[in-house]
Amino acid sequence: MQDISFSNIFQFLKNPGDSLSSKIIHGSIWTFATQIFTRALTFTRTIILARLLSPNDFGLMGIAFLALSTLQTFSETGVNAALIYKKENTKEELDVAWTIRFLRSLLIGSILFLSAPYIASFFKNEQATSIIRFIALGQVFYGLSNIAIIRFQKEIEFHKYFLFSICSTIPEVIIAIWAAIVFKSVWALVIGYLAGAIANCIFSYVFCPFKPRFSLSGIHVRGLLGYGKWIWASTIIIFLITQGDDIFVGKFLGAAALGLYQLAYRISNLPATEISHVIARIAFPAYVKVRDDVEKLGRLYWNFFENVFLFSLYTVVLILLFSEHFVLTFLGSKWKPMISSLKVLAIYGGIRSIGATNGTFYNAIGKPHLDTLIAFFQLLLLVILLSLLGIKYNILGVSLSTTISIFCVHFFAFFYIIKFVGFNYHSFKRILLNVLFLLVFLFLFYFLNLFKFFGFFENLILYFMSVFSIYFLSKKISKL
Repeated sequence: MQDISFSNIFQFLKNPGDSLSSKIIHGSIWTFATQIFTRALTFTRTIILARLLSPNDFGLMGIAFLALSTLQTFSETGVNAALIYKKENTKEELDVAWTIRFLRSLLIGSILFLSAPYIASFFKNEQATSIIRFIALGQVFYGLSNIAIIRFQKEIEFHKYFLFSICSTIPEVIIAIWAAIVFKSVWALVIGYLAGAIANCIFSYVFCPFKPRFSLSGIHVRGLLGYGKWIWASTIIIFLITQGDDIFVGKFLGAAALGLYQLAYRISNLPATEISHVIARIAFPAYVKVRDDVEKLGRLYWNFFENVFLFSLYTVVLILLFSEHFVLTFLGSKWKPMISSLKVLAIYGGIRSIGATNGTFYNAIGKPHLDTLIAFFQLLLLVILLSLLGIKYNILGVSLSTTISIFCVHFFAFFYIIKFVGFNYHSFKRILLNVLFLLVFLFLFYFLNLFKFFGFFENLILYFMSVFSIYFLSKKISKL
């Protein structure tokens, strides 16, 4: 029996069948596996590099990525989302999409290379000039990569994307660590980025046999960019929200503060947002397939929402409890100033992860303008809060500004979706039970730690055991 059950599992992982529910489960398993392996690799790289390099090195790379992100955002075409939204893609559409993306990457790389001295001058750091120019070169390689990789997401075939992601990430991690040991400077980060860009380009053709050709057929260009215009507008506003705080820190607080803030942001947002973006990647094509049936769409939404909310809740609490010990043990005392920001940004990451599923829903039902509108109000609130808290409270004030702004807008945005799909009592009941049980656990946790019964690793094990117990207990009670 055991051999048969394992055989069935492997068969399911290879071929889930034709039903949407099976494809969603299959896609979820492989997408989670992809994120766990790739993020574990990159997180390990980050910890090692944080030990070998300084906050200023990370800040210099942060300046280069801010410049790159700015150009990427303002030239966003929404082509990928348009390809997924359309139920069928012809070869001609893929050719046009690849051409648009390549020309965009070439344009971004050229502008970035030529404007590097001016960008460095804006941030008052001339060292960033040569770094920005090498980052521009990497952008061209990403533009040359195979557009047909999008089919893995569109058809919910994430087992193929798993292999592609692992093979693309490993060279970047290994070469970055090697370069950090050899050079002990910001150039380790640059070399790692270039290695990742080249690997991504090469393996995109290894895993997908499609060979794109240069084409700018007018009818396909209009079709792809017509849907993408709202994605473009939303992406610009979301960029100003997610990168505006970085620009503020880099401009007014300096490269070292930017290095501290960005690493705090990356660590605090890693668990919740990475998992939620995995779910959003699966949810988008799944929503598209059932968007004409409101009842099925509602059940699917609440299933995704419940799981994202609970995972975000558990990871936020985990970071709040153990962030200080983690930073001092694994990163070192030079990163201590970021601890308070890390805790605040953990809450931001949890809210952002839930909001990501909402944005996916709007896009799938053909209303991407709603996501744009929500992001616009968040941006306005962020600007007001940064002016009040940013300079006065340093990176902690910036962290508070981002967290308060995202909470306010997504609290109200959530009610629109409830109105559209209806309220799900059973999902809400399970969420409420999890929150109540977690509060009881935290009370007991703090009580035990007053008497120093457990060390760090014992507390960590206790937390994970409690989370699993809470989750399954709440499921049992909610069925009564």
